Amino acid sequence: MFGIYHDVVLDIAPAKVFAAFSTETGLNSWWTDRCKADRRIGGTYEFYFDPDYHWSAEVIELTEPKQITWIFTQADRDWTGTRLSFSLVHSNGKLLLRMEHTGWRVRNHHFRHSSYWWAQYLRKLKESLVTTPE
Repeated sequence: MFGIYHDVVLDIAPAKVFAAFSTETGLNSWWTDRCKADRRIGGTYEFYFDPDYHWSAEVIELTEPKQITWIFTQADRDWTGTRLSFSLVHSNGKLLLRMEHTGWRVRNHHFRHSSYWWAQYLRKLKESLVTTPE
């Protein structure tokens, strides 16, 4: 199995960062067009990107306000069964956002494409956090 890993260094309150990757409002500010979030273990997140992309994931790990992990239950073939995790750790006095998208069966074009877009989306996440008032 293969994985995509990205880290982002932030100087932002952890609660604000956690909300950005775990709440409907937060996710809609940088990743989804719209989502529904049932933020609890076993809860379902519905991710809407456009009419052709309505994906679902189950929350399999949740430690507020530090980490959330989903497993995709409805998505395209490459994403179904993969795990997406966002976690916060402290490193050298800074906050580190760690994103891991694991469980990829093949390292194909879609894997490479997704890795590139994760980097772009995380840049967008950081920009939205910096420009949004506390």
